[in-house]
Amino acid sequence: MVSMGMGGLQLYRTIFLEAVLILLVGCLFGALFGFLGQWLGGHWLQLTTDSPVSFVPAWGLMLKTLGLITGLALVAVAIPVSLAFPVKRQAIFSRGQ
Repeated sequence: MVSMGMGGLQLYRTIFLEAVLILLVGCLFGALFGFLGQWLGGHWLQLTTDSPVSFVPAWGLMLKTLGLITGLALVAVAIPVSLAFPVKRQAIFSRGQ
């Protein structure tokens, strides 16, 4: 993409956006399958022990896990990309002159 005239900052944003989209899709499927597993585990526990089990989704745990995974993934993408395509600070803060 650089050979096509794309600047380093634009390439950095493109890779970062792609990583965020993949991360969001993965987190969505992970949350859905996590809730399904929680429901199946509760149902199995109810069938094997004959004790009433109420299904209460673990929203807090899901949000904590989502935040942790999102932060780690974004750092994991940002470090190699910023090392591969260093952006000059003067170019960022210039007014296009």
